Amino acid sequence: MPKNLNDASNGYMGAWNAAHVILTINGNVIQGFGQDDMVNISYTEDRQSFKQDPQGSFTKNVNNKTGATVTVNLDQMSPCRLQLAELLDNLDNFSLDYRDDAEHYATQYAFVNKDPDYQAGNTSGNRAWTINCLGLNHD
Repeated sequence: MPKNLNDASNGYMGAWNAAHVILTINGNVIQGFGQDDMVNISYTEDRQSFKQDPQGSFTKNVNNKTGATVTVNLDQMSPCRLQLAELLDNLDNFSLDYRDDAEHYATQYAFVNKDPDYQAGNTSGNRAWTINCLGLNHD
């Protein structure tokens, strides 16, 4: 049985601190995130694919496309919602830079294409802003 990575002899894998998350959009640090998830990053394409001919031979195809969707969850009262709304109204492209203690993503070509869904209730709502990124680099 594999040894638990969090036991006393091995230490622990690491500490997560949400305060270390820095998301910069168009040069502005974003604040006022929703209650739980702050940011979701999802590449739109697989990095590789495979095809097989009728005789069983395979070909591996490398995909160099690096488009991605970044979802930024803001509280509906976040002052940063106005910055994203302005980018949408002007149809401008902008830079996006995300970093935390373990990851870094960046692009110069990000776009907001629609307003987030809206709901109202007992507490302030979450606004999930969808940002399309061209050439999102991960290092």
